[in-house]
Formats: sequence, structure tokens, C-alpha cells
Amino acid sequence: MSPVSQELGAGDAAAAAAASSAPLPPLGESGEEATATGAKLGNGEWCPPGEFLAAVDSGDEVALITGSPPEKNGKPLPSLSPPSPPPPPPSPPPPPAPPGPKEDEAFEPPEGGWGWLVMLAAMWCNGTVFGIQNSCGILFNSMLKVFGDPKDPQLMFRTALVNSLSMGMIFFCSPIVSIFTNIYGCRTVAVVGAAVAFIGLLSSSFVRPLIPSAKKSGEKSRFIFPPARKMFNFSIFKITSYRIWAFGIPAALFGYFIPYVHLLKHVKEHIGDDVPDAALLLCLGITSGIGRLIFGRIADYIPGAKKVYLQVISFFFIGLMSMMIPLCYTFGGLIAVCLFMGLFDGCFISIMAPIAFELVGAQYVSQAIGFLLGFMSIPMTVGPPIAGKLRDHLGTYNVAFYLAGIPPIVGGVILCFIPWVHEKEKNKEQAQATPMDGGTTEKMLENKSISGLNSFVKHSKETEFVI
Repeated sequence: MSPVSQELGAGDAAAAAAASSAPLPPLGESGEEATATGAKLGNGEWCPPGEFLAAVDSGDEVALITGSPPEKNGKPLPSLSPPSPPPPPPSPPPPPAPPGPKEDEAFEPPEGGWGWLVMLAAMWCNGTVFGIQNSCGILFNSMLKVFGDPKDPQLMFRTALVNSLSMGMIFFCSPIVSIFTNIYGCRTVAVVGAAVAFIGLLSSSFVRPLIPSAKKSGEKSRFIFPPARKMFNFSIFKITSYRIWAFGIPAALFGYFIPYVHLLKHVKEHIGDDVPDAALLLCLGITSGIGRLIFGRIADYIPGAKKVYLQVISFFFIGLMSMMIPLCYTFGGLIAVCLFMGLFDGCFISIMAPIAFELVGAQYVSQAIGFLLGFMSIPMTVGPPIAGKLRDHLGTYNVAFYLAGIPPIVGGVILCFIPWVHEKEKNKEQAQATPMDGGTTEKMLENKSISGLNSFVKHSKETEFVI
């Protein structure tokens, strides 16, 4: 049965069955069509082949009669198939396959295939150097026991000075190392620096008193480089945004190194000796590494000099966490403070190079970072001895930690102006680069090309020694 026949009621089905034995009526005159391959009703419905549906108009009702396909004048009616659906639209041609790598353009791994070894070596060096620096709190207590009375104020001051100098010299030597890197190359300077570090660690194991020897003036003068103007690029200080950055960060770091040196001593005085105080420095180091990974990725999505706002946030949290150290009366509270402090310490360190790149450009980023680290050496060296002096006079480290939280907040406020100043500098440069009118464009370009050629020749002569 067809779908149309299945939809008939009980009375209509009986009428259709009775009519099937009667002679087939002629085709209806209300628009229905019948063929040997089926039937088409006036409402557009089709009956499958093998069944014939004729519509008989009987007033208000229409009965459907099932029978064989009819014939007209002894000939079967012509076949009238249902209209075929329109052809589907042509599918778009597939995109061309990307060209495969040519045989002559084979992939060349970085560093000749030894890039992974360079990465591991750099990781090992940084882990060793800053691992020693982050352990200054442990070394501080050990050296107090080795060299004399741990309660001697003078000994505590000298020991704190040694620890702070070790961190300060890392940043103080950065400008010198950046210059040597430009002259002799990164590989040579790295090998020499590793040798110097090895000799220093080896000689420190003998713990011999150092007797200063008089130096002749001639021996001092041989360390002075006459072409200092050629090697030091002081032109980067003409950039206002860099000047703010180069002086704002050192201002924020007067209390930065104090927790690393005096935190363990503070724990022993206020909580006791029965807690694993070395775990605090471990928390600082672990979260610092995590913070560098997280905020380094976040900085990729922040355009231009607005990356400075990440450093502003990190300084605010570092200052706040430093002020909260005296308020923690349990070891768990100190663990939480160190976790947050290390996280934002990693943020501050990881985005230093991207900010320098945005402020001075790729050409001068090396010396920009070198000068900055050199300025950072001063507050990082001065901070811990001052904190030790405050403890000697007040008998506690609480005031030292409170004061250590003020410079990071002040420095963060100073850094907030950098994006605004940098945007003004960019707009000013663009305005100066735009020609005044069309008539003077050619002359301005000619003068600019001549002055650029002269400056290039002058710069080439000045940097001949460096090259």
C-alpha cells in the first residue's frame, strides 16, 4: 500500500476496497494524472509503481481507488516520472596542497643540532649561580658559626656584606660583560666567565685571609679603556622612558634582597629551631621558576611598553609580602608568603628583556639591560647590611622587613608612567617623520639620505675598534 492509502480512514478504506472490483473509472478531471509508473494527485502526492490511484470527484468527497494502470485507446498512458531534483551546486575545488619541503631546503637545527645542549648548559649555570644566591640565608648562619660569635654585631654586618656583595657583583659586572660580549663573542666570554667562577669557588674553600697589596698607578691605568665613548652607548639615556625604567627599578630594589639574607635568622628568633627553615628558600626558588614561565607567556599577549604594568604588579606584591613577614606567627604563614613572593619575583625577572626591547629597540637592548643590572647592584648590595644594622639597634628584624616593603611600592608607582611617556615619544617621532607639505618632500628625503649616509660613515669609523 502507498503512504497515501495508509492515511485513509476506516470508511474510505472500505470504499476503496469495494471500488477495486468495479471497472476502473476514467481519469479524474480535477488535475490528477495517472501513468504506468505511478499516479500524481492534484495536491502533488505520488503513488509508487504497481498501484494506480484515480480521484473520483463525488461532490464534497474524493475517494481513492486502487487498480491497475489504465489504457487509453488500447495503448498504455505515457510514463510521467516525478521531476528529478535539481543538481547539487558544484563543490568548490579543494585547496591546493602546501608545497612540500624541497630537498635543497632541508631543515637546519639551531646551533648545528646542539641547541638542546646549549639550553641545558644555560639552565645548569643559572641554576647553580642563583641557587647559591638564594641560599645566602643558610650560608649566613653557617658563616656566623665558623668565623666567630653568631651574636657579634660587627660579624653579622660583615657577613651580610659578603652575601650582598656576591649578589651585587652579578649585576655590577653586567655592563662590562655586555661590552666584552660585543667585542669577543658570547662563547668566549661565557667560557672565561665560567673559569673565573670556578676559580672563585675553589679558592673560597681554603678560607684564607685576603691581604690587600698596594697597586701602582701604572697597573691601575692599564685597565682603563681609552675608547670608552665608542664602547659605551650612552645615547640610550636620551630616551625618557628608558631613563625612568633604569632609575625606577633600582629604587624598588633597596629591600629586594633582605628576605633572602635575613629571613632564616628571623625564623629562628621568632618561631624556633625546630622548623625546616630552609624550606622557605626552596619555596621562593620553585615559585620563582613557575612565575617566569607563567608571566613570560602572559607578556606575549600584552602589546608594547604596557608590559611594564606586570612589573608594577609584581613590585606591589613583593612589597606587600615583605611587610607581612613580621605578621606571620606560624611557619605555615611564612610558607604562603614565600610562595607568593617567589611567584612575583619570577614575573619581575622574566619580562625585563622584553621591556628593554620595547623601549630602546633590538639594536641597543644588550647594553640597555647591562646598564640596568649595573644600577641594580647598588641597592641590592646596600639593603641587607642596613637591615642588619637595624636589627642590631632594635633587637628584631620586624622594622627591617616593614621598611623593605616600601621601596618596591614606590618603585612600582614610578614605573606606572612609562607607557604614557613611551606613547608620547612614539607620537612625537611619527610627527617629525611626516613631511610638512608635498613640495618639500623630495628635498627633505634628499637631506635625510645625505645625513643618514654621513652618520653611517661616522658610526662605522667609531665602531671600527669594536669590530
